[in-house]
Amino acid sequence: MTTQRTLKTAKKNARPVRESTRAEKAENTRNTLLDAAVKIVGRLGYQGASIANITAHAKVAQGTFYNYFESRQDILDQLLPIMGRQMTEYIKSRMDPDTHGVEREKQRITLYFEFLAEHPWF
Repeated sequence: MTTQRTLKTAKKNARPVRESTRAEKAENTRNTLLDAAVKIVGRLGYQGASIANITAHAKVAQGTFYNYFESRQDILDQLLPIMGRQMTEYIKSRMDPDTHGVEREKQRITLYFEFLAEHPWF
């Protein structure tokens, strides 16, 4: 009987190592492409973010790209809300809950620029 998750043993008497499922590998590849797109856009700008540049940085074949995204615009459209959520989480997690009014807005703007400094490819 074959299970969905195959177990392998690296050495005799070693603990079994679970292989990644097909879905996990697909998710990893998709995330690798998204990460590569972030880096390429940050380094080369929107115009330089070609599928060839993204896949070369991700170390996958160009055809693999189309298993996950319809076009360059599709990957960039999917990337924007992901990065927006990361930025929002960054700011929220660092906000002082005791600040109010103008001071709160100053803090939010400061954290926004801190995020950009830490994520220059954004």
